Amino acid sequence: MKKQAVCSLSVIPLRSEPSHRSEQVSQLLFGEYFSVLEEREDWIMIKCADPAYEGWIQRGQYATIAESSNDFHIVDVCDALVQIGDHKPFPLLHGCVLPSAEQLVLDEAACRIEGSLRKPSLLDFADEFPKLIDYYLGAPYLWGGRSRFGIDCSGLVQLIYRHFAISLYRDASQQASQGDVVDFLQEVRSGDLAFFDNEEGHIMHVGILIDKETILHASSSVRIDRIDTTGIYHSELKTYTHRLRIIKRMLTDELLKPEDPVK
Repeated sequence: MKKQAVCSLSVIPLRSEPSHRSEQVSQLLFGEYFSVLEEREDWIMIKCADPAYEGWIQRGQYATIAESSNDFHIVDVCDALVQIGDHKPFPLLHGCVLPSAEQLVLDEAACRIEGSLRKPSLLDFADEFPKLIDYYLGAPYLWGGRSRFGIDCSGLVQLIYRHFAISLYRDASQQASQGDVVDFLQEVRSGDLAFFDNEEGHIMHVGILIDKETILHASSSVRIDRIDTTGIYHSELKTYTHRLRIIKRMLTDELLKPEDPVK
């Protein structure tokens, strides 16, 4: 049976190879579960639980936990802190995963959480989505990043959707396989995802639509740009920077029904 563990720091790099010089392919946030696939002296290879994604992390950046649970809260866009045992408290970032149990224990040490937590739900999308836009707006672009201190395009939409209990794959090309196609830009809803390709036809970028004319995406920084049937138009550069390939809807009518809340 594979060893189960959890990220025990605010945010840590997930690398393609067991080396500090290796590419950062993603990041783990506090509380995210994973399985240990391989162990070396200073590094372990892991497979993340949600979504499934593999890479290497350094020893000392994880802890064992009594048991995993599908019932969880996440850290909201407000500040939060965690103290593990007698260690100094450290900050938690939006999207960090916390079991809904009253007591969180890591490596047999009790954790004390202070701050705003949220039970992920779609029922308040209209109120919460603008808060998320404001929270991430201006965050610097970082390849593999998943926090307001550095984030990439697919990490941005993944964390926004986690806020509403929707699980997305890690990379833009993988996310494009999810959801339902929206045939026309005029038919989009707030929260739909727009995907963009390169000259070879490969999906390379994703953003989340605010409305039929504007999109939130991470490109140099998290920004709001204009979008039309051609793609994303950068107002300062006065040119199109991304070519539109497809629009997908993850927030279906069934999920948005008040009488059918997301579990």
